Amino acid sequence: MSNTAIKKLRLKKSLVQAKVAAAEAALQIETQFSGLTRKDRMLVIKAFQAQLIPPVRRGRKQRAGITAAHADWQGGMRGLTLYRNALPGSRSTR
Repeated sequence: MSNTAIKKLRLKKSLVQAKVAAAEAALQIETQFSGLTRKDRMLVIKAFQAQLIPPVRRGRKQRAGITAAHADWQGGMRGLTLYRNALPGSRSTR
């Protein structure tokens, strides 16, 4: 077996173990707090999810070339000069 196949098997085993642990935690919560409504259970799930999955930064990831071109444009650069600076290696037909 190759190293990548062994790593995949390890990942699958750990994923199965994580699923079992989550199911056990859910069962424990269900037995301890049996009076929860569906809405309350959804709030518990959101709290569980927030702990497992960290929040990500929203919006598009800025690219250095676009940011630099925008700064040049704000600085007053226009037309062919801006185009040539923003897209190095490109040729203009004019």
